[in-house]
Amino acid sequence: MKKTLTALLLGIALLLSLPLPAAAGTLSCTELLCDEADLLTPAEEDYISGRLSSLSGEYAADIVILTLTSLDGYSPEAYANAYYDENAFGQGSERDGVLLLIAMDSRDWHIIANGEASLAITNGDISTIGDSIVPYLSEGDYTAAFAEFADCCEYYIHGHIYGFPFPAGTSLCICLVVGLVLALIVTGVMRAKLRSVRSRNTAGDYIRTDSLAVTTATDLFLYRTVSRRKKPEATSSSSRSSGGGSRSSGGGKF
Repeated sequence: MKKTLTALLLGIALLLSLPLPAAAGTLSCTELLCDEADLLTPAEEDYISGRLSSLSGEYAADIVILTLTSLDGYSPEAYANAYYDENAFGQGSERDGVLLLIAMDSRDWHIIANGEASLAITNGDISTIGDSIVPYLSEGDYTAAFAEFADCCEYYIHGHIYGFPFPAGTSLCICLVVGLVLALIVTGVMRAKLRSVRSRNTAGDYIRTDSLAVTTATDLFLYRTVSRRKKPEATSSSSRSSGGGSRSSGGGKF
């Protein structure tokens, strides 16, 4: 009996010494940059972390980057949403913030923008940001990709708050159009001064007085055209709400 009790106690002690299986869920991390896939050197991590921290403080919205070796069975969007919510990212009552997820096993990138940040960075803007960072990701230049992501977030959030300036190309086009209009006006005035004979706007200017007598006038109805347009039906729109505020989302491969 004593040997049995001793064996039982040893068995219980052995079981208690074994590590418990991790609870199902996403990576636990409260840092703005979590490089779980180890894509950056320490110096690069310091640079990107400092950039994210500066932007997050300036615009009151968490700018977050997460790199993973594996999605552990999640879809990129599901992991990004769960990671953002479970680690309580976001500032203010709407938990404003933006997150970039990089998954190395599937070569996926995904971005979500939450709260007020989703108004600054829409689904279409996320696609544009993806077009900017994917070339760097494909080349393995992750520092440049993350710096470009931070720059894009600053551009859209700053523009949402303070208004977007005209891009350089747009400003140039406006200047060219204004210059062309002014040139046409000046040359038109010069041409008008050089012409001694001018065309007449109406046929009456070419008729001699009392040379034409109209004795009968008749209005003849020929046809009519009726255009019908269907009255548009009322539509309703809805925005996704998650984690304390509206959320935009998008991603792809690199």
